[in-house]
Amino acid sequence: MGQKHTLRTAVWTGRVQGLIMRTRSQVLGAALIPLLLATACAESPNARKGITVTSPPPPASNPATPKIPSARADAVRRAAPAVESFCRSKFPDHYAGLAIGPDQERLIVYRRPVAAFDAAVREKFPRLDISFEDARYSERELTALTHRILADVDYWRERGVVINGVGPAGDGNSVIVRTTDPKPAQRVLRKRYGSAVNVQRGEVMLIPTMRSR
Repeated sequence: MGQKHTLRTAVWTGRVQGLIMRTRSQVLGAALIPLLLATACAESPNARKGITVTSPPPPASNPATPKIPSARADAVRRAAPAVESFCRSKFPDHYAGLAIGPDQERLIVYRRPVAAFDAAVREKFPRLDISFEDARYSERELTALTHRILADVDYWRERGVVINGVGPAGDGNSVIVRTTDPKPAQRVLRKRYGSAVNVQRGEVMLIPTMRSR
């Protein structure tokens, strides 16, 4: 593929093409929901090159005069990928997600509570302002559940449940499933996959992609 994504990682799972939206910056107050958004490859190759559904960003306090990031905020943004990589590699059963705080100068790490996790992160990144929030599940657990649901996309479509998007919530508390009719979908999906599933209303929105040459 010929397009480089700053905040996206292309993912292929069987017959399903998708995008995981990773939030490392552009976060105001809470983590944006990362979504693994699926479309069956059996469809026309020109019909859907990629899909994305995201919540609109919060309105700026004064759009006409955007805030210039401070040196500290810039350092936080640059350090976020290293913090994410460290947490994933050292604590894969506890790490759940990462966000930048509303002041843009603080990192928020979501994890299943364990004292050694917090101490190790603070020791590794002593100059960063990092806070920790409890999560119900690790990123690994929610990613595994995401792929379970993705594998069943055709199964659910045949039963009238059209899944437009699915992926781990950035705070580690659920897997978000987007569909056009969430109430009946919530009932049957939770019966099959458990209480970690959080069904929301969401349509598919096509986005253009660059073709390889």
